Amino acid sequence: MAALPARAGWTPTGAMSTNRGYGLATLLPDGKVLAAGGSITANGTLATAELYNPATGTWRQRKVRSVIHVSNRLCSKGPSF
Repeated sequence: MAALPARAGWTPTGAMSTNRGYGLATLLPDGKVLAAGGSITANGTLATAELYNPATGTWRQRKVRSVIHVSNRLCSKGPSF
């Protein structure tokens, strides 16, 4: 598992490629963060995901096979991209 930061708090980092509201972020076992789903407007939902790498401070878009329901339960096999 990745080490936690030396001090708690928020640190500025790279921006996501898509603004995302009401999405879900899940901390993965390797320390990366998977952000999925959400919306960009009151009527528009996102069927996309982005992966944050704390070592580089960057977000990368990920292809999603399908988005039916977003849950924050991480399966033992990890996410499938």
